[in-house]
Amino acid sequence: MKAFILLLMCCLAFSLAAQEKRESERRISPDEMPQTAMKAMEAFIPKWRKLRYFQETDGTRTSYEAKFLYRGRRFSVEFSTTGILEDIEITQKYTYMPESVRDSLESYLASKFKSFDIIKCQQQYRHEGASPYNTLDQVLSEKWEGPVFYELEIDVLKEKSWYSEEYLFDQKGRFLSKRRIINRAQDNLLY
Repeated sequence: MKAFILLLMCCLAFSLAAQEKRESERRISPDEMPQTAMKAMEAFIPKWRKLRYFQETDGTRTSYEAKFLYRGRRFSVEFSTTGILEDIEITQKYTYMPESVRDSLESYLASKFKSFDIIKCQQQYRHEGASPYNTLDQVLSEKWEGPVFYELEIDVLKEKSWYSEEYLFDQKGRFLSKRRIINRAQDNLLY
């Protein structure tokens, strides 16, 4: 019986850990980026401003990011350790989201929390199958026809305490997943 309880507690601990966001970023030089990633971006780099490279670790996996400004918007392009394009995120004001999506998000959040404050909002475009060049080109030229996801960092009031959480919603504002943010690192500002 003791072994069963111990096993159950271990499973619960691993389950909770998987739902936490413990990311850390460190700035790196272009030479430290995977060469496949640099090759995928090379045609676009001259158009980007304030380009910075980062290695991101969340405790279990490592990825690489290029962060930059393009047409006045903040972009983040994430690659695996082997240089495979994973996703592109664009930071935007919450009010720029389609009204129907905002209504759906607000309805969901209001049903879960007494109070909440949206800290950060990003549109997320996932690379699926097409060439990395085509994915980047479509997102940058605003011709993307694939699904759009919304990633929100939100401070929520639960049981008289405030917590930071990251939520992922689909393009219709339907809830997909959440993670508690542990020790939110300051965003690497591009100014």
